[in-house]
Amino acid sequence: MSRLKIGFVSCFHGNAHGDWETRTRVLEELSSLARQENFELMAAERIVYGYDTARMVAEEMKEKKPDFLFLCSFGATIGNCAIPFGSMNCPLGIWAMPECSLTGMLPLNAFCGTMILSGMFGKYFKDQEIPFKWFYGFTDNPLFYDRFQVTLRALRAIAALRETRIAAIGPVVDGFDYMMVREADIETKYGAHIERLHTVEEIIQRARAYGQTDVEEEVEQILKEGRMTQAVNRSSMEKFARLFLAFRDFAEEYQYNVLSISCWRTLQEVYDMVPCAAISRLNNQGIIASCEGDIDGAIGMIVDRAFNKGVPASMVDLVSVDTGDNSLNIWHCGPAPGCMADRQGIRWDQHFNMGRYEDSKWCGCGVVADMQFKSGVVTLNRICSNTNEMVVFTGEMFDKEGYQGSSGWLRNFRMDGREMTVPELLSVLYNYRVDHHMSFGYGDNKDAFYEFANWKKLKIAHNTGYHDYMELRG
Repeated sequence: MSRLKIGFVSCFHGNAHGDWETRTRVLEELSSLARQENFELMAAERIVYGYDTARMVAEEMKEKKPDFLFLCSFGATIGNCAIPFGSMNCPLGIWAMPECSLTGMLPLNAFCGTMILSGMFGKYFKDQEIPFKWFYGFTDNPLFYDRFQVTLRALRAIAALRETRIAAIGPVVDGFDYMMVREADIETKYGAHIERLHTVEEIIQRARAYGQTDVEEEVEQILKEGRMTQAVNRSSMEKFARLFLAFRDFAEEYQYNVLSISCWRTLQEVYDMVPCAAISRLNNQGIIASCEGDIDGAIGMIVDRAFNKGVPASMVDLVSVDTGDNSLNIWHCGPAPGCMADRQGIRWDQHFNMGRYEDSKWCGCGVVADMQFKSGVVTLNRICSNTNEMVVFTGEMFDKEGYQGSSGWLRNFRMDGREMTVPELLSVLYNYRVDHHMSFGYGDNKDAFYEFANWKKLKIAHNTGYHDYMELRG
């Protein structure tokens, strides 16, 4: 992903005391932070004093195309300074400098300056509803540093989506029509491009074309990453290796960084193989791959991965509730990346229901990444492009035996900054009509998700509590 470009504009009043000295300090601190966080700082040399200088600086910044622009007040900023920045095609931050002293002659009046900017954006541009985020203090102040860390994570997700090329390999699987998306919606909203010209048969043809030596070498590498159960034979492992190589090389050839895979039924009918284990390895090696042709799920994985600076995300169903300990099991057939496994690691196993019985013995179709998820805080999300909504909550993965496949139990749920019970969670999921897939990754990313949703003007689901009566949609 390319480096973020952060713009910086200084807004002066003209009669403040200490504005230049404060500006020098802030630019030094911000330059240091840029090196630490690996973003490009683009500071306007011209100072904004009024409308005319604001117009010139705004035009200069538009040409540089920043990912984010600070309007930093070093005094009681003149209100019409905000007008030229109302048409900036990037998120805005309004940043107030602290006063040089707390008594005597008021040195800067910078806090008041940011309120003037805020008021102008709210009233002058009342029909446009221009969003901005406020900041206060020098860069070591939590009201700047903590808030800016969240912003950087959200900006990285927005930038990652702009650079995303998604290959939709086959359609959304049968029966999941509600997960269909319009390419134009995704491109308009996020800048991500979807290509639908590819088929599952194309991947199968590639898989069959690899030489035996290449396949055997890949199998040996796979066996270093996890152990093979007795239910899986060498032939299935070779088909798994061929399928992984086909997806990987296909993505490299066409320069896709995301694959949305129609994982059943064509693969099973034509190739007698599930792609679960291949999807697991793709995600672990940096190619985002989603199941069942779910592009919205892939969007959630892209965003979470960007928040975590490239640490893989995955996709799950919510499958089981234990009211005894207020826990919930998240699971999928076996596509989770190996880095999510607990200390037992990956077991290359057969599929739990894709396959057939032979002499009363279950023979699963192909290979899955069987694992129990490691302990830790995780964030689950579902972004729905059809309704322009997002649901996000956190939970704690803990040590409790789950199901065959990629599985783990969650407890200690939180939404809207407070604890949430399983009945409350079920109410959110049903009342907001949340799709059955959720994307998830490790770490508490809820604040970054909220900020991402607000910049993208997504409606956020909220916990309204549990009630015994029927509730209308949230």
